Amino acid sequence: MVGSIAQVSVGGPGTVYPFETAQVWTREEWNHPWTIRHDLFCKKCTKSVGGAIGTASIGPWRYATDGKQLKGFGTDRFRDTPSLDIDRHYVKIEWTSNTEDFNGSTKNRWYGIITRQDEAVLGKGLGNQTWEARSLEWLFTRVQIASSHV
Repeated sequence: MVGSIAQVSVGGPGTVYPFETAQVWTREEWNHPWTIRHDLFCKKCTKSVGGAIGTASIGPWRYATDGKQLKGFGTDRFRDTPSLDIDRHYVKIEWTSNTEDFNGSTKNRWYGIITRQDEAVLGKGLGNQTWEARSLEWLFTRVQIASSHV
């Protein structure tokens, strides 16, 4: 299984298109190559227009430390699974839509930046990580303060 998305909302609330599979990719800098994240799943991806900012919910990533191991993606073997440090990384989500609105199968892409990371400790050496991402338009909303006078 490549991955899955719970829903994709295009154009605002209430417009949800079904899809079959999704792939999550990340990279630290825009000019770096994309890294596919087979173990990450996109729970929700929202495309927006008209000044709104799209969002995506990614995860959970289950990790094990302190000598504990988890089964890896697509294998029955146990392996070390450290936590992921992808906060502020760029993210690309690709999925295929099979709807009448799109006249058949259409490959879609969503680009954004991870803006928040949450972590839930499940016990000694075990935990889950999830991430929230904003579409690239979010970068235009940031304001740099060049100087300040008190």
